[in-house]
Amino acid sequence: MVISKKLKDWRPFHARNIIREEVGLINKLEAGKIVRFNYKGEYATVKRPLVLILHPRYKNKMHAISLDNISDVVLKQLKDIVTSSLKDKIEKLIGLRLPLLKAEINDPQRFYDSKIKLFISTFFPKGVTPYRTYLVKNITNLRLIDYKFKDFYDGSTGEEDTVRGKTRER
Repeated sequence: MVISKKLKDWRPFHARNIIREEVGLINKLEAGKIVRFNYKGEYATVKRPLVLILHPRYKNKMHAISLDNISDVVLKQLKDIVTSSLKDKIEKLIGLRLPLLKAEINDPQRFYDSKIKLFISTFFPKGVTPYRTYLVKNITNLRLIDYKFKDFYDGSTGEEDTVRGKTRER
């Protein structure tokens, strides 16, 4: 008998930190962006996922980290891991004097296994992972998310809130 641990649902918290949503195109997406979309897949458990993109179109799948059970603090650290890896890649391209190409995560599953899995495993029970793949053909109503990351280390009270796209402090 397998007893599954109920994970905390962070979707309502993330909803409060969304400043604005804009229509997005799958061809214009980049690693490190946060998006929301409608999804109708065979194994879909969430019909409107909110995800952090690792690769927008690798082998006809979007590879991403689902934010459903990830806190804002963990999300900020994950975004930093993804964007710093991309920044390192850009610096290598410039150092080699190659034409500046779009830096991307070439193999998102390997990137997850090598850079993110160990970090994320401290927040999830064994065998549970937020890594997801979505068939690009099943993604509709794609929205780019302007997410309000709190500055956890420079005096943020955690009390900030979003009202009609504007930030206010309580």
